[in-house]
Amino acid sequence: MFLPCVNELVRDTFNDSYLLARWGKELEVKLADEIEKNLPEEAKYRLSLYSSLDTFDLSMKDLQAEEFIQSSKDMSVELLVSIKVPNEPDVSIYSEGIYNLYKLIQGFGTEGYRVSIGFVDESEDISDFLRTAFVNNIGWDNLNAKMYGVIYIDEIFIDKITNVDDVVERYKTMEER
Repeated sequence: MFLPCVNELVRDTFNDSYLLARWGKELEVKLADEIEKNLPEEAKYRLSLYSSLDTFDLSMKDLQAEEFIQSSKDMSVELLVSIKVPNEPDVSIYSEGIYNLYKLIQGFGTEGYRVSIGFVDESEDISDFLRTAFVNNIGWDNLNAKMYGVIYIDEIFIDKITNVDDVVERYKTMEER
């Protein structure tokens, strides 16, 4: 017996995160040079798109990521970054790059945007965390690894993050969180 897939039953609705994950990866690849020039060599990152299910459908499956973003600003773009450090970091070393990344993500013009930086001990392997963060929808607090602190900046800080010094002020140790 042939059973139609869910998308055939629903027809015009695409109740799946596949397109968002695909578009996020597409943007990640496209922006790799820009992102990597603002991060230390050992940093790892993941770019993800978040949108409610009613903002995209099966007819959009052939759109490029930027076309989708232009069609629906009612979404969020997130850059999740892991920076490996041997001990409590001097955040000022990284603040200019983080500020540039915040401006890059803000430049998509979406309703929501965020840059989330985790300073992780250099001995930790968190590749699985980065790989699955979008699907599992978990944050740094749920990471089972030695972390020193985080910087989390999003659209609510638009008037508060105006230079690299403002980025340094956003750093919170894991004890402060």
